Amino acid sequence: MREFSYTVGNEKGLCARPCGMLCSTAKRYDSECVISYKNSKADCKSLSSVIGLKIPYGETLTLKVNGEDEKEAASAILHCLSLYVG
Repeated sequence: MREFSYTVGNEKGLCARPCGMLCSTAKRYDSECVISYKNSKADCKSLSSVIGLKIPYGETLTLKVNGEDEKEAASAILHCLSLYVG
């Protein structure tokens, strides 16, 4: 399992477009990808679930990736976050 934290640098927070890009990226992999924020969790492959977290600017999320292709999935998701979430 791969686990890392990421601080949202986008002034709009984790809004619709970054969530969509994140979900699209996660769906390319077989690994389970889960975002945690405060006491809530969301499946990275579910757009409504990720948007529902309503993670604002400056807050830190935790991402857990688990599965056979977790190394590649975690790398791709981190890259996506850096591009779209800041």
